Amino acid sequence: MHRRLWSMLVMEDDRRPSGRPPYWPAGTQIMRREGDGPLGTGARVVDTAVPHFAQPVTVVRDDADGMVAWLACGTPVLRAARADGRGKREDPSTLFTTDLVQEQGTHALYDQLRIAPTGRPWSVWVLFAEGSGEFAGWYVNLEQPHLRDDGTVYTSDQVLDLVVAPDRTVVRKDEDELALAVAQGVLDEPTAAAIEQNAAAAEALIADWGPPFCDAWENLKPDPGQSRSSAGSCDNPKPQRSPSRPFRIPSSQNFDRQDRRRFRRSSAPWPGQAGRNVRYPSDTYPSGVHAKSLRPANVLVRGPFRLVAGAGFGPA
Repeated sequence: MHRRLWSMLVMEDDRRPSGRPPYWPAGTQIMRREGDGPLGTGARVVDTAVPHFAQPVTVVRDDADGMVAWLACGTPVLRAARADGRGKREDPSTLFTTDLVQEQGTHALYDQLRIAPTGRPWSVWVLFAEGSGEFAGWYVNLEQPHLRDDGTVYTSDQVLDLVVAPDRTVVRKDEDELALAVAQGVLDEPTAAAIEQNAAAAEALIADWGPPFCDAWENLKPDPGQSRSSAGSCDNPKPQRSPSRPFRIPSSQNFDRQDRRRFRRSSAPWPGQAGRNVRYPSDTYPSGVHAKSLRPANVLVRGPFRLVAGAGFGPA
């Protein structure tokens, strides 16, 4: 018992806020863990034996400004299920007070590109219909800013969410559950008020169509041959690299050796934050190659993505 407690304390001390190096290269498979309470609320999980939500994801981009990761339908996941066997929302009167058990399942409904800007109390999920890959909208998941260790990011769900349709219509989701969380003692009123303020800040960002919404992440499409994450088991994940697939530069583009050395040395900024010199995500394309130079043709990307012809990130 004491050894387990000690290992938990050491693990917690090893965590650092996301946005600090070292960063994960594109293609690395990591685990995303939520809180130890109902619906992913509660404290960020420390003891992974406690029922909680967890999903293995594949890193698309990771740097000081944020992390982008891919979660495909069919990926094995962990869920915190009701011990009484009911659906998690079947009895609202005990939604946040019921006993929980660990349950294994598979991710369904939408393939998701999850964008977590550093320090923000939310992540933005770009939704793609399973099978067709058709863009279906955005989902703003209000949550605590991420912590991480060598192979995992940790957060805690804040109940309230935003649904953003492809036409940019915004709807708040689960306002009733936020009220239940207060009534059932999971959140106090000041915390709930702060969550509502965070939702308002996200709504203002959407109204201004700021990043990441303006960055055209919806133009990324899953590669059917490399779509699922498989970061070991959900119980004991290890950071892994998925097989790298070489990018392909359009044949009309000729780069000399000096250009290639310069591309390797340069660093690509976060999409949408570099004025007219917006570039593709680092470590996914040759670093420093501008969007204009790759726009004429389809480009295969390392990891589970390809870019559709004519697509770009931000102004070009």
